[in-house]
Amino acid sequence: MIIMTFLDAHSAMGERNRVNASSSTPLNNNRGVALFLAISLLALFSVLGATYMRFMSLELDESNLYVRDMRIRQYADAGVYNAAGHIRTALAQGAAPLKRYAFPFAVYGDTQDGDENQLRALSTYTAEALVSVETLDRNNWESEFPTLSLIHISEPTRPY
Repeated sequence: MIIMTFLDAHSAMGERNRVNASSSTPLNNNRGVALFLAISLLALFSVLGATYMRFMSLELDESNLYVRDMRIRQYADAGVYNAAGHIRTALAQGAAPLKRYAFPFAVYGDTQDGDENQLRALSTYTAEALVSVETLDRNNWESEFPTLSLIHISEPTRPY
């Protein structure tokens, strides 16, 4: 390959440019292509990064909803089990169970001043499980729960 120098006729200063003898085009005009390629890659990676951040934000929201759903289910289960214990105690003592029960529960979470790995009861939050009790006879049971068979439940013995 032969490289020649010449005076550019279009240049007001008469600068010397290096020219490739086989194609007769200036060798330094690739700067525009490199700049365009660099900006294009920067834009592409910016879009990919923004998409990834949005996806992670959605995943975080989904996991927060899952944790909230699990807490709600656990508080409901705890309320039902507490009500069952109160009903059993009332029947053992020969008293009628209450129609409604309310059970407050502490909510546990991270605190800003505490250890990240240890959950503590949050003093600003409480959960409350409200349980309503209804007496069902055999016909009402079968209409409410057709797939569950009724186990023979004897009348509670009254100690009087």
